[in-house]
Amino acid sequence: MKKAISNDNSLQVTITPGTVYITANSDHSSYANIAVTLKNSGPVGLSVNSLAITLPGALAPAATLNSINQVASAANLWSFDPSEINTGEFDATPASGNYVTMNPGDTWLFTLQMVTLVSAITQASATVTAAVVFADGSTSTIPHLVDIAPAVQSIVSFHSDQANINPGEATTLKWNCDNIEYCIISPVDSKHRLASDSLEVAPPATTFYTLYAYAPGVILSAQWTIAVANPGIVEFGGIGGQTSVNYGENVTLVWTCNQFTQSIGITDNKDVDVPGLNSGSNTPQQGSINLGPIIEPTAFTLNAYGYNVQNFDQQTSTININDITCTFTASPDTGIWQQDKVTLTWDIQSVSFVSISPPLVNGPSLQNLSGSVEIYPEGDDTYVLIVSGFVKNAPVTTSYPVPLTVTPVQLTGFTISPVQIIPAAGVTNTATL
Repeated sequence: MKKAISNDNSLQVTITPGTVYITANSDHSSYANIAVTLKNSGPVGLSVNSLAITLPGALAPAATLNSINQVASAANLWSFDPSEINTGEFDATPASGNYVTMNPGDTWLFTLQMVTLVSAITQASATVTAAVVFADGSTSTIPHLVDIAPAVQSIVSFHSDQANINPGEATTLKWNCDNIEYCIISPVDSKHRLASDSLEVAPPATTFYTLYAYAPGVILSAQWTIAVANPGIVEFGGIGGQTSVNYGENVTLVWTCNQFTQSIGITDNKDVDVPGLNSGSNTPQQGSINLGPIIEPTAFTLNAYGYNVQNFDQQTSTININDITCTFTASPDTGIWQQDKVTLTWDIQSVSFVSISPPLVNGPSLQNLSGSVEIYPEGDDTYVLIVSGFVKNAPVTTSYPVPLTVTPVQLTGFTISPVQIIPAAGVTNTATL
C-alpha cells in the first residue's frame, strides 16, 4: 500500500494494490481490483466536486474496460461511471449534482472491480492517476506507480469429461491450480472451492464456464465451454430484416439455425403449416421460402427441433401491411371553363380495393394504380376516389375527393355590319358578324 498527500496537506489519497500479477499462461486471464481511498485528515471539511481515476493502457487494455464494475462505498453520494470522453477514465460525480462535503475523518472508497490486466508484461510498472476537483475549482492530482510482476500462481488445467452433451445429460468439470487459495466457478455460484477439485454439472443449454482462481493480490481465470445439443434459432424473419409489405405482395422468409437443429416447421397465425420448407437448397439449418400474397398482418412461427419434438426452440416474426399511400389531383384545378381539358392524375400503393365515382374510362383501378386521364367537364362535378387497405395495421376505407368548379361559356353580344346590303351587278358584298 502506498499513500500520497494532496496539495492541501489534509486529503490523503491511497491507491491499491501496489503490485498486480500477470499469469505466465497467455491462454488465461489476470485481474485486479483497483481501489482508490480518499480520507480527510485535516481539521475542517472539504468540498469535493469530482474524482477521476485513470487506468493506463499498459495496465488495462482499452478493449477490456467495458467489463469493469465501478463501486463507490458511499453509493448514495456518488455516481461512478466510465468517462464519455476519455478512454480509461472513470468519473465519480455527486449524485445530487452539487459538491459533496467530506467531514474531518471521513473516508471514501472507490473500487474498479475485476480490471482485466494486460496479457503480457511489457514494462515494470504503470501509472494510475487519481484527480480530485474541489468545489472552488482547485485540483489535486495524485499519480501512483503500480508494479507489474509475473504471478507464481497458475491454473494448470480446466476442462470437462465431455465437451458435448445431449440435453438432460451431465458431465464433470475438473480443475487443477498451483499456489491458489480457493476457486469460484461461474455461473454455477459464488461458493469457494478447493484449488484442485471437480464438479458435476448438467447445463440445460450450451454454457460458457469461467474458473476464477484467487490468492492474495492475485486473480486468475480460465474458460471452458460445454455444448448442449439444443436446437437454436439464430435468425428468422423477412429477408434483409423486412417487416412489412404492400397489400397483396409476397415476402421471402429466411432462417438460420444452429448445428443441433434436425428439422423445422413454420406456421402462420392461423396455425396453417407452411409447405415447401425442404425444397431446393433449404436445410433445417439454413434456408428461405417465398410466401404470399400477404393480405393481412401475419405472424409466422418457426419451430426448430432437436433430437425429438420435445427438444425445440421457437421464434415468431410478424409481417405487417404497409399503410395506404394515395394522391389524386386535377390540373388545372381552378379557372376551368366549360369543355376545357382537365387532367386527373393518381398514384396509389398498398390497397385492396379501388373505385372512382363518377366512373372514368381507363381510370383508377387495382389494375391501374398509377396513371392519368383527360376529361372535358361540361359543368361542376366532384370526382371521388375510394380506396381500402390498412393504416397502422388496421383495415380502413378512405375517400379522396377532387371538386371541379366549371364556368359556363356565355354569349354576351352579337352585332352585324353593315346591317343592309344592296346587291349590285359584278360586286361582291360582305358583312361582318
